[in-house]
Formats: sequence, structure tokens, C-alpha cells
Amino acid sequence: MISRLDDPHYARWAAQIRRTGGCRQPIHLRGKVQHIDQMTSELLHSYSTHLEPNGVLRVPCKTRRATRCPACAEVYRADTYQLIRAGLVGGKGVPETVTSHPCLFVTLTAHSQQSPRR
Repeated sequence: MISRLDDPHYARWAAQIRRTGGCRQPIHLRGKVQHIDQMTSELLHSYSTHLEPNGVLRVPCKTRRATRCPACAEVYRADTYQLIRAGLVGGKGVPETVTSHPCLFVTLTAHSQQSPRR
């Protein structure tokens, strides 16, 4: 812990950790990206993880399973609520006229592959 605090890249490392939003299993990305203008071949932007702490960029895992990562699952749950709500009452680019449309919530479940008991 002391060596991490003394690291000159501590501020960048801490920013990455905060940006993952409490993700339990952040994904560590390595590599580089170059955005090049197709018409002029001009380099518009370049990024490399080489200068990041430990040479990696940490991003959230974004899993939906709360047992694997409660923080990412909560983000997904909240986003799903907003999408369903917008589909029922309008908003977020959906016209409010949707409230006059009928709505159904249908759950489809595949049949079991287990053999019947005798």
C-alpha cells in the first residue's frame, strides 16, 4: 500500500479506480488506438496504455450478475428501469403518445431438458 501511495502514477491509478465505479473485477486493457482521417491520412488522435499505471487501462466489467459484480449489476438494473419506463410513459426520445398503446409483459421460458420422474 505504501509503495502504491509513493508511486508517481498514483493520481492516474486512483482516477482509473474511481472511474470503474466500484467494479469488483475491472477489465485490464493493453494496447494502442490511432484515429486517422480517411481522406487526408492525418493522425487525429493517438492513445496508448504504455503510459498508464502498470501499462493497463482499467474499465468496468459491466456484468449483469449481482453475484459477480454488484456495482456493475446495479448500473444495468437502473438503466433497464429507465428504458422500460420510457417505453411505457415516454421520454428519452420516446414520444408520450406511447401511453395510449396497449402493453404486455411476457415472460418466455424454455422447457426443461430433464427426464420425467417415474
